[in-house]
Parts: sequence; C-alpha cells; structure tokens
Amino acid sequence: MRRYRFRLEPVLRVRRQEQDAARAAVLAATACACAEDESLAERDRAYAAGTRAHGSRSAADFVHVQEHRAALGRAVLDQRRRVQEAQLRLEQARTDWTAAAARVGALERLDERSRAEHTARALKEQELVVDDLVVSRFGGTP
Repeated sequence: MRRYRFRLEPVLRVRRQEQDAARAAVLAATACACAEDESLAERDRAYAAGTRAHGSRSAADFVHVQEHRAALGRAVLDQRRRVQEAQLRLEQARTDWTAAAARVGALERLDERSRAEHTARALKEQELVVDDLVVSRFGGTP
C-alpha cells in the first residue's frame, strides 16, 4: 500500500500560517492596548497634578490655569477613547485568531480521520496478504 498523504496538506499549511498571523496580530493588539493603558495612567496623573489648587492672584493667571486644566481633561478623554478603540481591536484580533484556530482544528481532525482510515485499510490489506500466504502454503480454502 502507498504511504499516507493528506490530500489537503497544502490547505492545512496555509491555514496554519493564517493562524500564526492571527496570533501575531493578537500579540500586537495586546501590546498596543497595554501601551494605551499606560498612556492613560500618565494622563490621569498629569490631570490630577494639574487640577490642584493654584494660588493665582490675577484673572489672567486664573484663565490660563483653567485653559490648562481643560486641555488636560480633553487629553484624558481622548486617551480613554483610544483605550476603548485598542480594546475593540484586541477583541477583534482574538475573534480572528479563534476562527483561524477552528479552521486549523477542523482540518487536523479530518487529517486524523483520514490517517486512521488509511491505517485500517493497510491492516486489512496486510491481513489479506497473510491469509493468501497461508492458503497458498498449506493449500485449501480460507
């Protein structure tokens, strides 16, 4: 009998590459989300430091401090939006990775099933060869 060869091996190889690419995308999205979280923490600290009471004496100083506080607040809100977007990208990357893993798993199960069928056929052929040898050696019907 011929050696076992999975006829969808090229497809499985491509699916594994897709799974590896999806895994890399998850790692990149995770790193991006962590960086955005760190940046948010920095902006929160800057906002907290910028909102402490200032002993300004003039109206111009007061207006300047208020503008600075408003800019810090906008930066925090903008960073929170970036964090949410990074989390969405991470969730999408995880979903893509899960789908790629499912496609690979399906092909691997098909390969295992085909391999088992091939092994069963090979054993059956081997049994027939042995039966033929016994019958031809000792003469008679099986």
